[in-house]
Amino acid sequence: CHIKLLSFFVFFGLLGRFSLGGGGGGADRIILIGEILYALSKSLFSSAYDGYLYDYLFAKNRHDKMLRKFGKVNFFISLGMSSGAIISTFLYPKIGFTLLIGLEAIVNTVALILAFMLPNIASFKKTPSSLKEKYVDAYQIAKKLISNPSLFSYILYAGMTVGISTLFLWSFQPLMKLSHVSIYFFGIVTCINNFVRSLAGMFIEKVNKLLGVKKLVSSIYSSFIICFFGILTIIRYENPIVCLMVLFFIIMAVSLQFLFNMTVTVAIHKHVTADIRSTSVSINNIIARSIGAFSLFIFKILLDFYSMTMVYFTYGVVFTCIGALMVRKIYLLKEV
Repeated sequence: CHIKLLSFFVFFGLLGRFSLGGGGGGADRIILIGEILYALSKSLFSSAYDGYLYDYLFAKNRHDKMLRKFGKVNFFISLGMSSGAIISTFLYPKIGFTLLIGLEAIVNTVALILAFMLPNIASFKKTPSSLKEKYVDAYQIAKKLISNPSLFSYILYAGMTVGISTLFLWSFQPLMKLSHVSIYFFGIVTCINNFVRSLAGMFIEKVNKLLGVKKLVSSIYSSFIICFFGILTIIRYENPIVCLMVLFFIIMAVSLQFLFNMTVTVAIHKHVTADIRSTSVSINNIIARSIGAFSLFIFKILLDFYSMTMVYFTYGVVFTCIGALMVRKIYLLKEV
């Protein structure tokens, strides 16, 4: 029943992030604390729900269908986020932040109750008896992941691209404001983003067969470079049509990254033993979300001293250089 316990952490972690994010001021510490909370809740949630899914399929001797089923689960997660984005866009001006938070709490409570109704699946993980043993256990698992060069390279690349994706998605609102796009479009664009991600989840198996993991890696790399050029174009011209066109391209690029991230998660389930599976997925998510939090934190500090053009250009150059090295390394290794 570990999924039931972790659901509490997800609930309070996400609610805490939402509350901090709405606190106003845009202070650096709010961004950092919010992303750390989200990283914690995301890592706990992922190790719970995809671990539960894999164990359930394994018990039914259908674990070879993990990629397809994982994509379908993410379809409904993204569909829910998409619906929430469009509904909150119209509710916020009418009922305000406090009531909106209350509705969010009610929805999360219903989700928590449903989590308690899930059937229990036999756990394959040995539970350490003390806090010290838990840290030692996590350290040993991290060493095992690092000792697999192919898998660890994919994890690092997924972490870096999640960080850049987080930066892109965070940039939507300031870029739309700069280009004089109506605030209502922010909810619509967010809705489209999550809807496209949900569709990506449905077609993950077909995309993997069509492109293969390595071509997916290079596609993400090239599309992200184009995204940086697109953002610089938005800042240069401040045109609402140009802004929306670039944002829609970014949505498609981020969806490719979403596909890759799911592929890496499934690869972890396939390549590690059952007793360390959930911790391995948690480490993968912590790496990804920590990079995202750090990227946003440094980005916000740089914006206090330099122009948006300079900061985005710097991030683009850094990503291009580091990404090229990582893509080259991945192409030299075997596919996971």
